Amino acid sequence: MANFISDHASRRSALRQVIGVGAVSVGLPLLARTLGGDGSPLISAAHAAANPGALRGQGDLVYIAGSNAPATTIAEWSDPAAPTGPFRIAASKTALERAPATAARYEAKLYNFPSGSLRVLTFKKGGPVMHLITFETEIYVLQGSATLTPVPGIAGKPVKVSAGDALFLPSGHLSNPRASEDFVILQAFVGRTVRDAKGAIISSKQAAKSETAEWEENGKEVRATKPDEIRKAPKSAHRLSLKRYVSEGNSIRVATLSGGRSANFTNNRVDVLIYIAKGKVRRKEGDQMYELVAGDVIREKLGNPGYWEPSEESVFIATDAPVLPGMLPPAST
Repeated sequence: MANFISDHASRRSALRQVIGVGAVSVGLPLLARTLGGDGSPLISAAHAAANPGALRGQGDLVYIAGSNAPATTIAEWSDPAAPTGPFRIAASKTALERAPATAARYEAKLYNFPSGSLRVLTFKKGGPVMHLITFETEIYVLQGSATLTPVPGIAGKPVKVSAGDALFLPSGHLSNPRASEDFVILQAFVGRTVRDAKGAIISSKQAAKSETAEWEENGKEVRATKPDEIRKAPKSAHRLSLKRYVSEGNSIRVATLSGGRSANFTNNRVDVLIYIAKGKVRRKEGDQMYELVAGDVIREKLGNPGYWEPSEESVFIATDAPVLPGMLPPAST
């Protein structure tokens, strides 16, 4: 476990030092403005204006298919001699054409919801990895590995992060000179329920694990959580294998689903954003039924009833997206 920067304020301060820009709103999916060597913006005005959250009239948005999620090609590289800071980012067509051949290039797919956003970055095998962490509040490594290094001026040692590791309130930059496989990360731009939460890295081995089985018996829903009870569950039972990465004010859950339909339940806590990483599964969300496949994202909306029914073994990654300001405790200062 490692902490490079403990809160949002110090992360913003560090970013201003290394990219030479003014203050930007926390939560932007992309840096609001990064300057090129000639002083022109490398990120288009459209990207600069993009904020997490759906457009007006989309408050009920609960599903985005991976095939419909907007995708952008982005390049990142380091230029220690640049007058405005060492990290360079290019997203517009013109800026990409100016990016050096040695720059890391990746696809960024964005899923915007009213209560937060998810973004998937894919760096291809054989190419370099470079990503300056900006305002993402969580990262889950879906595939591959990279070295997380603190930005200049921030104390800490480089840490290798690999598939199955989770980063909370991360800072620094991810790099790999030549990826031996695709490097894919899931970024979350979501809120927290603890003020001044501290950053953390939780490895796959450190995540808490649990098993659950659910089925219907004599018209009643049965839920088993103890090993001996789960062993007695019928073959048709819904089975859930869960890994929980718990940090201050939020968590990431990696769920493997198999078997039949889960019990019906109503989300009475907070919005949850869920990325389908593997398989094919049906999701009843409120009064709608969705057929989900890898790459899709579903929002488990506060107040909605629903259930899961996998067609094959399926895996999803979930995190909370708090939307109730009243949940935050008073600031201590």
